[in-house]
Amino acid sequence: ARLKVLGMSEHEIDDIRRSGTPHRLVTITAPHSGVVLQRGVTAGTAVDPSTTLLTVADLSRVWIWAEVPEAGARQMTLGTVARLEFPATGRAPEDAKIDFIYPTLTERTRTLRVRFSAANSDGSLRPGVFGTANFQSEPRRALMISRDAVVDTGLSPHLFIAHGDNQFDPRKVPLGIGLPDRIGVVTGLADGDEI
Repeated sequence: ARLKVLGMSEHEIDDIRRSGTPHRLVTITAPHSGVVLQRGVTAGTAVDPSTTLLTVADLSRVWIWAEVPEAGARQMTLGTVARLEFPATGRAPEDAKIDFIYPTLTERTRTLRVRFSAANSDGSLRPGVFGTANFQSEPRRALMISRDAVVDTGLSPHLFIAHGDNQFDPRKVPLGIGLPDRIGVVTGLADGDEI
């Protein structure tokens, strides 16, 4: 029973019963079929229970991770659809739904990781391949200004609004979504204000 638990086949156990002596070499069979991703040993290597012999994975269905910028994290929910593209694989773009959202942001990149699941019967989605995920979201209108116009005192962001000749009044404004060179203003600024 112990030998079965260790993965030995009935045939090998019967051989040991007949001969009455343990074998120096044993065949180890993977519990399921798949692709060998990593080989931790070579022929003749001595092993112990902590040694990883092989890493075998079934790649017929794979997980795909996408990193979403912090500003878009609020819009991510289970079932949100994205168009997945992997140009290097020659695979046609396909739509997929988020099936898991990680609970924390990645500190180094300030991104939220989300996961998709996709069929991979042809094996074209290999571990480590890069692609893009374009999320379908509702368009929204926002008043955008140059990032250079925002003065951040450390307590709150504000703008200087022009009034008359060479007169400027500071105004605190809550900021919205940002782009590399522009940022949205939620309230406190009207279209046509000179800043």
